[in-house]
Order: sequence, then C-alpha cells, then structure tokens
Amino acid sequence: MTTNADLASRERYHTLLSILSHNTGQGQPVMAAARTVWNVAVAHGRLDHDEARRAVAAAVETDHAGRWTDTEGTVRYALTVDGGAMARRVTTPVYDADDADAIRAILEAEVQRENVDKSVVAWANQHLGGLEA
Repeated sequence: MTTNADLASRERYHTLLSILSHNTGQGQPVMAAARTVWNVAVAHGRLDHDEARRAVAAAVETDHAGRWTDTEGTVRYALTVDGGAMARRVTTPVYDADDADAIRAILEAEVQRENVDKSVVAWANQHLGGLEA
C-alpha cells in the first residue's frame, strides 16, 4: 500500500530530477554544479536540505542521475538517459548537438584519471550515442 509519505518522497525525487533537467544542457553546463542544484532545490525551491540530500543520493543510487567531480574539484550532477526517460516534467532529450563537445570534454577528462569512474564514462557514452543517432 502506498502511503502519503511514499507519495511525498516520490514527488521530492521527481522535483530533483526536474531541477537537474532544467539546469543542464541546451545552453547551460551539461552537468550542474552541486551549488546550483542546492540553490535551486533548497534556497529557491521547495525542498529542505535533508530532502534534497536524500533525493540526490537516491537518484545517483538508482542510476537516474550521475555524479562527477570535475578537474577543479567541483561536484556536478546530471540526469542519466534512464533518469530522463522516467522523470516527470522533463523534456527529452536533455542534450542537443551543441552539447556534444562539452560531454566529450567530460569523457576525456575522466578517462585520463588514474582511477576512472566507469559510471561517468557510461553516462557520457550514452548521451553521446543519443546525439549521434
């Protein structure tokens, strides 16, 4: 049986996915800085800090969002292909051809690291594959 708490949690989750969609790609960075996500979700949004933290953690854990630390140490987030496909209030595709170079730059930066994060490589390849189709 679905409870009101389950519905509220699901709504917060979809709010977070929508925030990621609206703050990435198509003229914006392809991965949103964590600071941007928190500002939109918490400071100017409907989620409190704990709700936003739980929603981000759940989205990354379920592979609906990717997390990457860029070469300058900034933590960044973006929807995965699966996250974009299942999210409400998200127009897909999230990225267009103008985003391809930025996605490739993330991929190149990641594969040059000593400990490559395979989930970031998969994220980039999935999105690039969708742009090249």
